[in-house]
Amino acid sequence: MASGGVTAPQTRSDMELRKQAEAVRRGLLRGYILVPEAVAWADELIMAAPSPHPALLELSLAGKRRPEHAARELEALTCKLPSIPVEAILDSMRSVLQRDSSRAESIAWALYDLAIDGCLPREMGEAFGLAYEFGEYRTTYLSTEDAILALRQLLGLPTDRPPARFPFSR
Repeated sequence: MASGGVTAPQTRSDMELRKQAEAVRRGLLRGYILVPEAVAWADELIMAAPSPHPALLELSLAGKRRPEHAARELEALTCKLPSIPVEAILDSMRSVLQRDSSRAESIAWALYDLAIDGCLPREMGEAFGLAYEFGEYRTTYLSTEDAILALRQLLGLPTDRPPARFPFSR
C-alpha cells in the first residue's frame, strides 16, 4: 500500500494508472491526500516502472508545492479518462479514512462533490446530508464520532456500531 491512500501494484495497465492518478489528484484537491503522500505514491511507481510517465516524475518533485499545484502535475495522466473513476476514488477514500479519521470531513465533502456530479451509486445518496455533519456547516443530527461512523458505513468500511440517529439511514 502506498502512503498516498492508493494501492500501487507491481504491474498496471495504462488505464489503471490513469484512474489511480485521478483518485490521487482529486484527493489532493479536496485535502484528504497530502502532498507528501502523493509524492510517496509517485516515487513507488517510479521505482517499479522501467519507463515512468513524465507526470509521475513531475509529481515526485512537487514535495514543497501546494496541493493544487501538485494535483496539476497529474492532469497529463488524467485528461484521457473517458469517465470519472468512481471506484478508484472511493478506494482511495476508504484507505485514507481507515488510516486517519481526522480527514473525514474532507472525504465527506469529496463524496458530496461526486454526488452532485451524479457519479455515486443510488445507495450512496446519503452523501448529500453527511457532508453537513462536519465543521462549520455542522447540523445537530450527529456527533463528530457518529458522523465518522456514518461515513465509514457509507464507504462500506467496518464499524463497531451503527451511527446514532443518522436521519437519512434506511
